[in-house]
Amino acid sequence: MSDTAINLGYTDLNQAPERQNFEPFPDGTYNMRIIEAAVVDTTKAGGKRLTYKAEVVDGPYVKRMVFGGINIINANPDAQKIGQAELAELSRAIGLPSMPRDATELLYKLFTAKVKVIPERFDKDAGKTYDAKNEIKRYMPYGQKEPAKAGGGNGAVSGASAAPANGGAPASQPATQQAAGRRPWDD
Repeated sequence: MSDTAINLGYTDLNQAPERQNFEPFPDGTYNMRIIEAAVVDTTKAGGKRLTYKAEVVDGPYVKRMVFGGINIINANPDAQKIGQAELAELSRAIGLPSMPRDATELLYKLFTAKVKVIPERFDKDAGKTYDAKNEIKRYMPYGQKEPAKAGGGNGAVSGASAAPANGGAPASQPATQQAAGRRPWDD
């Protein structure tokens, strides 16, 4: 006989957690951090893709997520070049001195992102409809509101160090926001 008991440790519905909202939030510039990252195989043999989950760290959309991926190894040289340029932009934005050797180097470091809403779309080859979603289009150092101009160096905020010692948070950042860039085990 199957077990039908549901024992959550509470019965009051006011104690139940709220469902997370997965609707896209508006286009804009948001302060974020990557909270999960992994390198996975692509569907085509030999390809590798960095997948990540980034969260908004402040403002009205705090804790909202953006799921993304960056092609890092691809049979198509153009796709690989675009992906590696995107990874370099993210690396500079979080203050890494070089390309990361491990996905964990990207975790819990603050950056600012230009986020766009990608509308719902139908993929006729797969026969599926994909929901609207958010996508990060640009990665910038924390607090920077616009991408650096082409040829403008490494894209760092003027006067900011290339590799902040405090996990990617600028020295002038308020303590509460520096804490947002900390890993849970740093406490």
